[in-house]
Amino acid sequence: MWINTGSKWLLSAFLSAGVTAALPLAAPAQLTTPPAQQSPLTQARKQVTDARVEVSQTKVALERARVRVEANFGKTNPGYAVAQKAYEKALADVKNITAAALAGLKSKPEYVDALKAKQAAKDKQAALQADSKSSEDDLQAAFTTVVTDTKIVSDMEDTVTQNDPKVVDAKQRLTDAKANLDDFKSKIDAACATDPEYQQAYQAATGAEQKLTQAQASLQQQAAAAAAAAAAAARAKASQPQPSGQPPRY
Repeated sequence: MWINTGSKWLLSAFLSAGVTAALPLAAPAQLTTPPAQQSPLTQARKQVTDARVEVSQTKVALERARVRVEANFGKTNPGYAVAQKAYEKALADVKNITAAALAGLKSKPEYVDALKAKQAAKDKQAALQADSKSSEDDLQAAFTTVVTDTKIVSDMEDTVTQNDPKVVDAKQRLTDAKANLDDFKSKIDAACATDPEYQQAYQAATGAEQKLTQAQASLQQQAAAAAAAAAAAARAKASQPQPSGQPPRY
């Protein structure tokens, strides 16, 4: 086959000189700025924050596990619900019967005066605490007065309630109801101790608490180190010779 030599030369020159121009150019590499390195103190603070979140989450999981165990316990122990209602009723009875016993005390002038004195002492203490010019002696005196006046009121109330048969009986029923309920709760604790899901949640919560304690200790160390480094830098700066004609920097 015959090939024109001129055309052949042009084709060769094109291939040797221009072929690279026909090829697509690679995109230039993107220059990325590396992330800023966090200081040890910043890292320690983040570890404490993360640990607190983990503690909160594991506590929620632990509470859910206990609620589940408690619900299962109640299904096979109907007396537990009865004990809960008895305790709630006894608690309400003590509150209501005590209030009724104290109703007559509120009409006695000495009790009314004691209440007014107690409130006046608390108001004075609050005013002193809000005033930055208050002395420690004044604050301590105000605190002592509040404690004294509060005890006077409490003693009057105790005298009435401790000698009222209805109040005494209601408090005894509350004590008995609480003891009965606590007995059921101890059985629930025993059930939790043998429940795999609860134990797993308990171990996770305990581990999270330990991590938080360690993170807080590390944060204290890093904060102390950062403070020491800052103080050293300030001393080094202060010790540098100052330019003539300028006052020294402190």
